[in-house]
Amino acid sequence: MTGRPLLLLDLDNTLVDRAGAFAQWAGLFAAEHGREDDAAFIVAADRNGHTPRPVLAATVLGRFGLDTDPATVERMVDRLLYEHVDFVEVYDGLAEHLEVLADDGVRLAILSNGPVEQQGRKLRRTGIDRRMVDTVISEGVGVKKPDERIFRIALERAGGDPAGTWMVGDDPVNDVAGGRAAGLRTAWVGHGTVWSERGDAAAPPTLEAATTREVLDLILDR
Repeated sequence: MTGRPLLLLDLDNTLVDRAGAFAQWAGLFAAEHGREDDAAFIVAADRNGHTPRPVLAATVLGRFGLDTDPATVERMVDRLLYEHVDFVEVYDGLAEHLEVLADDGVRLAILSNGPVEQQGRKLRRTGIDRRMVDTVISEGVGVKKPDERIFRIALERAGGDPAGTWMVGDDPVNDVAGGRAAGLRTAWVGHGTVWSERGDAAAPPTLEAATTREVLDLILDR
């Protein structure tokens, strides 16, 4: 393609393996209570981070027969928010690939839903934002994907325009539908799932591939 685009990059399960990190934490929590087989229950109840943390906290505590008083739920929310961060890693080879793209003039920015402190810890742990022109976290701007307003905020802060910008992410609603509604081209990271096999009639992304690195290469080959 001619010119260098602006790429808005989702963080969890696009740049970093949030799913793998949470599964590791769930396994440790279950083992801590002698209930190793319930790790899969925690992961399923988490719904890839979409279950509100107070709801998930109460669900997990109830499953394990633990107190569900407000103070205990609050402490569990903190564990759910922060303890899995210690296991978060960037996908293999992706950090180096982003370095190459940045050196080639591609503008990169992170656009992530989530609490500022939680997502900030992931950035400090991985350093994945080192070559980004900006990082927008939903809690910090008071609006979250798929609301069009957060995409406009990211474009304004990174100095982009819809026609020259891609939204890259793994979430069909937050990243693909949200990005499309904001007038961006969209690229979906399927992690082994093909869009056409998802079983709904949602409009497809502009591009799709199994991994973030493959998606980035497809974008830049256009």
